[in-house]
Amino acid sequence: MIKPFSFDELCARIGTLIRRRYDAKNPLIEIGGLLLNTAIREARHCKTVIPLTPGEYAILEFLALNRGRVISAEQLLDVSHNSDATPSENVVQVMVCNLRKKLAASGDAEVVKTRRGYGYYIEQAGNASA
Repeated sequence: MIKPFSFDELCARIGTLIRRRYDAKNPLIEIGGLLLNTAIREARHCKTVIPLTPGEYAILEFLALNRGRVISAEQLLDVSHNSDATPSENVVQVMVCNLRKKLAASGDAEVVKTRRGYGYYIEQAGNASA
C-alpha cells in the first residue's frame, strides 16, 4: 500500500489476509469418534470435551496431522516441550501414557499406537486392524 491510504482499505486488506490464512485448511480433524479443533486446541469425543494438557494436545495434534507416519519420541518432545529446561528422557512416554488414559476414559481407546523401537503413530482411516 502506498501512503496516504484510507483506513477502510487497510481493514479490507487485513481481512483478506486473515481469510486466506484460515480458509486454507479445515481446523477440524476427525479420527473415528474423536474430533480435534486446531483453531481452539480442543479435543472432543461424542461432543464431550477431553481435558488435555497443552503438551498432550500438541502430541495428539501432531500425530493426527501426520496420520500413518511413525513419529519418534524426540520429534514429539520438540513439539510438546517448548521451554529452555532440558526434559528427562521419559517425558514423552508419560505424556503419551496420560493421553491414552484420557482417551480411553472418554471411550476412544487405542487411538495412539506404538511402533516398538521407532515411535508413535495414528493409523490412516482405512488401515484399522480387526
